Amino acid sequence: MIKIITITADELGADKISTGSVADICALATGYQTSEDIFFDEYWSPEYTLEQYDYEAETIRRINKGVNRFGISPAKRKKMIASTLMPGAWVALNEQGIFEENIADLKELCKDGAYDASIEDAPEGYPANLAAELVKDRTTYADSQYNEWLHGDRSSAGVLGETSELLTGERGNVDIKNNSLLVSFDTETIDDEYETAIDGQAYNPKRKDLIIARLFDTANAKYQTERARRTKDRAQREATAKYQAEQKAIADADRRKKLLAMKKRGAISA
Repeated sequence: MIKIITITADELGADKISTGSVADICALATGYQTSEDIFFDEYWSPEYTLEQYDYEAETIRRINKGVNRFGISPAKRKKMIASTLMPGAWVALNEQGIFEENIADLKELCKDGAYDASIEDAPEGYPANLAAELVKDRTTYADSQYNEWLHGDRSSAGVLGETSELLTGERGNVDIKNNSLLVSFDTETIDDEYETAIDGQAYNPKRKDLIIARLFDTANAKYQTERARRTKDRAQREATAKYQAEQKAIADADRRKKLLAMKKRGAISA
């Protein structure tokens, strides 16, 4: 018979040592970085989306709207206006050099603004459809990396797999839904008491209070260690900044002294 124990974020005390996320408690308890410490889109690149974009279609659309028709002589402009073709199509067919320049300028704009566009801060004049694709692509990439962090891949068990081993001695018995931890086990095959591999202490995975204690205590120990390290690092950074400021003040004073000593020949000190 399969039994499932549900533990909410409040019961687990997630707000005391993490972002309030049950997944982050599990990450701390199993030696993973928390979601707060990881930029899941850190290695995302806009290159593929930029390569797939239809710059020609966008350039034609812009020329049709009266944007980027530079370099067309008045005589040829009259022909363009008199033509049955849309302006963009006419320029693409009759002014290939100008058309290519328009495309080159558009590519430069799209490349330079790609990262800003991917976080919904596109520069003025950026193609709206490309910006939307970049946002979608970056979000999809981040979601994929988050799922890999949570569920693992071929080379790692992920946060859930490691948490399952911590709490039940094997993978596949832990899940997270609606920010609650679900621990399942077969009541007919699991012993009431058994030695777990992590610390050799007797532990009963059927008892909710012991599951909470094991997970919280392990996570809290890691959290406090990391907190102490960060506090120490911050103190060191502040001390270094203070020392550098003091040295700069000394150097500035010395520089001023040297400059003030550079008198014109025969000058009388004020």
